[in-house]
Amino acid sequence: LARRGATLAISARRSDELQALRTALTPAVVGEHHTLPLDVTDRAAFLAAAQAAQARLGRIDSVIFMAAAYQPGSVARMTADTLRQVVDVNLVAAFTCAEVLLPIL
Repeated sequence: LARRGATLAISARRSDELQALRTALTPAVVGEHHTLPLDVTDRAAFLAAAQAAQARLGRIDSVIFMAAAYQPGSVARMTADTLRQVVDVNLVAAFTCAEVLLPIL
């Protein structure tokens, strides 16, 4: 997308992941991009990141949501806390993404 002229707002939960993205995605490689820290399970943080992206970019045309959680092993050994974490990232956060961003798309 960036190579075709899109300006990107990229988020990650961990600062080391964002730093790696900043290093790899130089303007010469992908053009203009912004990195925003974000824990997708935190609705308030999601809203703040969306507002920051909109303020920086002027508008948001599309969203690619790629957050995912995975717990290897047997379901029989999965705890309720682990299940909540997986559901929070894979389902609730995807819903939050739509809820927060659809009004401004």
